[in-house]
Amino acid sequence: MVAAMRGKHYAVAQAACYGVSFIAGFVFGLPIEGSEFSGGSVTGRLMAAQDWSLLIFILALLVTFWFRRVGAALGIVASVLSLPLYLYFVFPRPFQALTGGIYSMPATRYFAWNSPAVLCVAIAAVTIAVCVKGLAYKSSAAPTRN
Repeated sequence: MVAAMRGKHYAVAQAACYGVSFIAGFVFGLPIEGSEFSGGSVTGRLMAAQDWSLLIFILALLVTFWFRRVGAALGIVASVLSLPLYLYFVFPRPFQALTGGIYSMPATRYFAWNSPAVLCVAIAAVTIAVCVKGLAYKSSAAPTRN
């Protein structure tokens, strides 16, 4: 009984991480959606990955209460899809060097403190950690080996 209650509380925490990640990603991407940034050969793909991550976060939020491990796997996928956009704003020059492409404005700094992007990276890291723990979850209904 106690293990089942802990499991339900953890499912709520897991779902809360997905909700916070969705809101952070939506708020972060809203000002740059539909701008010149979203039309670039590299940056357009970053925005597309961000859009997919938002959809997957919603799906993970809905699935978590019935299939915790599936929700955790979806949460990891969504977090990994959202990270490149945030990292582009925090580490612009290394990101451009790694991805190549033609940029109208080449980055001049290796590290740019962008508070919303740094916060989103931290949220994604916490969400990944919670999801990894969710993948390790064993339900009390599963048989145990002695």
